[in-house]
Amino acid sequence: MPDDADDEVLTSATPAGHRQQPASGWIAPLALVVALVAVAVSVWALTSKSAEPATVSESEPETTTAEAAPADPAAAKARVCAAVDTVSRAVQLQTNGNLGPDPVAQTAVAGNARLALLGGGLYLEQQLGDDAAPELAGPVRQFAVTLQDIGANALTGVTNQDPVQQGRLAEGDRLRQEIIGLCA
Repeated sequence: MPDDADDEVLTSATPAGHRQQPASGWIAPLALVVALVAVAVSVWALTSKSAEPATVSESEPETTTAEAAPADPAAAKARVCAAVDTVSRAVQLQTNGNLGPDPVAQTAVAGNARLALLGGGLYLEQQLGDDAAPELAGPVRQFAVTLQDIGANALTGVTNQDPVQQGRLAEGDRLRQEIIGLCA
């Protein structure tokens, strides 16, 4: 049986009516902060251009990709289709994550989903080159913009139940299906 001195120490350490939070109570907010910082850095890295121009040796003439090798439509199609597949899998994975009912965990999942949408759209735009066939490049470009529209609107709090956002989601799925057909 503990004595009264032990009870005084325990009650004076925590204010009346307040429960001490377990040590793991700081992990979820920290994870959210880390996820948000990762989203910000990723978007910045994808959208920023190098401030320092590439150096070219005076003895070697500068060449572009088109000059270095003739356009290969099959390689361009494979590159673009692989990029669409990668982005589609990333969006699918990140939008269907489930870390449980904790609001912080749900916010972290939503942040990753938005990163997949915004980053995926930017990645697709970067993978499109002049060598991509117009019949494939057009839908892929539209898909990229649609993904970015969905992600940007989600960042403002627009939910998937919003009728306009539902239209964007349907358009994104339609374009993805069209591209899958073109890549087959």
